[in-house]
Amino acid sequence: MAETDVFPADFNRRCSEYLESLYGKKLCTTLTMRLRGKLVAFKKMHEQPTFAPWSERDAIIVTYGDSICRDKHPLQTLNYFLSEPLQGLVSTVHILPYFPASTDNEYAISDYRAVASEYGSWYDIERIGEQFNLMTDLIINHVSRENSWFLDFVNGFKPGCDFFIEIEEEHPLCGDAEHRPLVTEVQTKRGRRHLWSSFSHNQFDLNYKNPQLLFEMVDILLFYLGKGSRFIRLEAVEYIWKEQGTSCVNQPQTHTIVKLLRLLMQSAAPGSRLVTQTDLPTVQTCSYFGAGDESQLVYQQPIPALLLYTLHSGDSSDLTRYLASHQPPPDSCSYLNCLTSPEGFLLQPLNDLLPNSAIDNLLHEMRQRGGIITMRANAATEMRPYSLNIPLVDAFAAGGDHSEAKRLAAAIAAHTILLTLRGIPTFYIEGFTVASRNGSPLADKRSHAHGRFCCNFDTLIAQLQQQKSLNAQLFSEVKRLLTIRQKYAVFHPEAAQQSVAAGDKLFALWRFALDGQSSLLALGNPGEATLTATLPANLSGKSGHELLSDTTLTLPATLPIDPYTTLWLWFDHKIEA
Repeated sequence: MAETDVFPADFNRRCSEYLESLYGKKLCTTLTMRLRGKLVAFKKMHEQPTFAPWSERDAIIVTYGDSICRDKHPLQTLNYFLSEPLQGLVSTVHILPYFPASTDNEYAISDYRAVASEYGSWYDIERIGEQFNLMTDLIINHVSRENSWFLDFVNGFKPGCDFFIEIEEEHPLCGDAEHRPLVTEVQTKRGRRHLWSSFSHNQFDLNYKNPQLLFEMVDILLFYLGKGSRFIRLEAVEYIWKEQGTSCVNQPQTHTIVKLLRLLMQSAAPGSRLVTQTDLPTVQTCSYFGAGDESQLVYQQPIPALLLYTLHSGDSSDLTRYLASHQPPPDSCSYLNCLTSPEGFLLQPLNDLLPNSAIDNLLHEMRQRGGIITMRANAATEMRPYSLNIPLVDAFAAGGDHSEAKRLAAAIAAHTILLTLRGIPTFYIEGFTVASRNGSPLADKRSHAHGRFCCNFDTLIAQLQQQKSLNAQLFSEVKRLLTIRQKYAVFHPEAAQQSVAAGDKLFALWRFALDGQSSLLALGNPGEATLTATLPANLSGKSGHELLSDTTLTLPATLPIDPYTTLWLWFDHKIEA
């Protein structure tokens, strides 16, 4: 294979442009050649991976390495669970950081190139990657105090001694309270030093003004690709470029680094996908698409909490307004749509979408159900709700009726609306499989650990086999929904969507297949009372197939929608919305 075959035609120009903007013109040519050399070496060592294009068949399961346990080998147990109960339903497994770490539940990495021994080995990771697309986190902002780079810093050894951000005690820091970093005093062989440590005193921010650090991260990224990862997720990427006296969030140089990593992934493993995880408002989150040259997937952060509010209010108006408020992603880009996360329901996005009184009323109800709410200071140092941790099936049913039937119907309604949206559905394994918490919580409940439970494999399987149990009914229905969804091109991650007015409080959304050969109108009732949908005039008298009931309907002008019911009306041709 000729060296030129490794690279896109415009590789040199783009790479030099990115590196010059980060490190200046003097270094950019040398740095570009070094990156070319890394990619050539990677290609020589690894066979060209073959990745199928994404499609309506894609869904992602998110798990910790030990979310499902039975013996001393949790990754092997996880692989068995994925291969049996979930076979054919999910295409991608996102294993949250599975590396040796010190604090923050695996997000303070002490060794980027090892698998934590309590989970298993690289052999176990690669076996999962043989059956599923694998998503791996690249924790790019900070490392643990147990990381070898930090030990280098303490001892004055290269390369790590130049990888951290030293701050003079009297120097002004970031300009707003929300993002003002912790400063941690460290005893080194050179005396006392003060290091930037945004998230805790046990993990230290990295200095990307040093190109050698960026190159070390490129080596780690290529290592993960070589181990079979198709998706690389940049976690907390918005913080990586620091400028003292600014918010240090979402800096232009951060976007340049993301563009560079995307270019390198495209060159090393065509078909691999770059994902960014940010804790930002929607417009800033979507800025990581760039012009289609940065991340290929971003999270729709408001969706989980908005769906929770929608089911409680019985009114989809705010959800519809949100969906209609932003532009579609660039070509070959899409969203990750979650119903919950390892941290539970992230509430911060609601601050820009709902009045405080509506949020407070919702959270009062959640507290009544045993929900745990964490608080975080905003830019004005005001403490506001940050996340809610509560089992999915306890969360969605409105009002005082908490019967199993109602809780199940509301949870299914939330899943059905989620599966309608443009993007790839993404499920946290606990919410996807465990309706009530029968696992035991791990000891560390800080930060990422709020929603973390470990389930016994045998107990879980036994529950799922009890057909009348809440667990089994929810799991069975989500499997059915995913199976139906996989058959229709209108659910492709890039298939267009368009909100439509169909009646007060109703959720109504068009999806259009990329080839223009089919359309789907979703009509959802998020409340406890029957609602009447007013169908678009051009549908009156037409024949549509309702996918969830497998029924062909001749459509009237209006259609009653039962409580907590969603219809998927499919048409074998393009309908003008």
